[in-house]
Amino acid sequence: MKRKNVAKICELVPTLMEEPFSVQTEEKALLLARYLVEDNNESYIELDLKKTNRLATIQSVFKHVVGPYVILTHEEEKKIKEEIVMVH
Repeated sequence: MKRKNVAKICELVPTLMEEPFSVQTEEKALLLARYLVEDNNESYIELDLKKTNRLATIQSVFKHVVGPYVILTHEEEKKIKEEIVMVH
């Protein structure tokens, strides 16, 4: 099966609402998806939920939005959650 190298706005919205992103509302997920896909240099952009952008570009913009982050293993995440519970 060939891997896609592009994503549509409408495909990103549900993904952004799931773990690990957990964007709380569909409206916020749509705004973030549009920001990731649409050309941010344009002064006016008409909504097109089927508009696509390259995954590499989307990832680059996402890294700029989120900033530096560390991906935890399941064990590391579990340990941190246990430590948080102990503090409370």
